[in-house]
Amino acid sequence: MEVRAKRAAEREARERANITDLTEFFVQSELHDDVDVWLREQIAKVTTEAKNRRQQHRAAAGAALKAMLDRGETLSAIAEQAEITMAKVRTYLSLAGGGVANSQPAPQNEVVRPATPPPSELDASPNDVDVAGLVDATDAVAEARL
Repeated sequence: MEVRAKRAAEREARERANITDLTEFFVQSELHDDVDVWLREQIAKVTTEAKNRRQQHRAAAGAALKAMLDRGETLSAIAEQAEITMAKVRTYLSLAGGGVANSQPAPQNEVVRPATPPPSELDASPNDVDVAGLVDATDAVAEARL
């Protein structure tokens, strides 16, 4: 009888320990999911801030090019000196609030293009990374190891 009672007590202790560990598992799993939500929110916030900062820098760069234009430099001369295309010069000028259309007539041999290229030309930085996708991929690799 003593052996049975001892085994029953051991089983009971093991079951209580299992319940405690399972409770901890479920709580920590939920907290893990909360971190994913928090991370996505942080990434969205920082991405928006980075976009605003890039826009400010582009507008300041455009203002510098506009000052050159106002001093009488041609679009092609500005493009050559800045080592960018004329389309980018026009885009920067438009970001600075100075359209090219009224400020300088196009030379006869110059092709006239719209003042603003498609938004993707200056919007995407070569250093832009889909951070959320990168983090998700890293998490997937970590979870695959489990």
